[in-house]
Amino acid sequence: KLTCNTHQSAQISKGGTMAYYTFTPSSSGKYVIYSTGSDDTRVYLYDSNDNQLASNDDSGSGRNFRLQYNLVAGKQYKFGVRFYNGLKTGKINFCFGPIYKITYNANGGSGSPSAQEKDYGLTLKLTTNKPIRSGYILLGWSANKNATNATYKPGSSYSGNRSCTLYAIWKPVYNTLQKNSVNTAQISEGGTMSYYTFTPSS
Repeated sequence: KLTCNTHQSAQISKGGTMAYYTFTPSSSGKYVIYSTGSDDTRVYLYDSNDNQLASNDDSGSGRNFRLQYNLVAGKQYKFGVRFYNGLKTGKINFCFGPIYKITYNANGGSGSPSAQEKDYGLTLKLTTNKPIRSGYILLGWSANKNATNATYKPGSSYSGNRSCTLYAIWKPVYNTLQKNSVNTAQISEGGTMSYYTFTPSS
């Protein structure tokens, strides 16, 4: 049986043979299986009647396989793992788990970035796209919408094995207005506002 959210090793003791695993998801969704290492490997997906649903060879890193598929809760599936070389024997290291969804909330701003998908066990580079909000600068992202400090910067790494929503964390921007002076407001993005504070002495 294949266990979700695990790193596994398939032992191939005879060239050309396949290691088989069964899996029955408790919840429907998109799952991924991918190999790690330098060997050329293949993976096959079957339904409970041994009808092949999908296969993959080199869509992972280098010669590794990577296969993602929408699995239905309560249905049994079978995975077959083997070396591409019919004479090769040894271990095939692979990972199996759900594909997590990372969504972004502009949290008072506009232009939320598109959601990203993250494979179980891998690190995701968060988007570098930024929302905008008049009078504020973006500090980064946090799973807590009311946070005052950002947990993640745009483009930083996310390694959590869970789906989540990241909220934009904002800091107001105020320039000091000097009296008896000529000021220049620089508007770098359409529709935004340049803010100033002033405390009169008289």
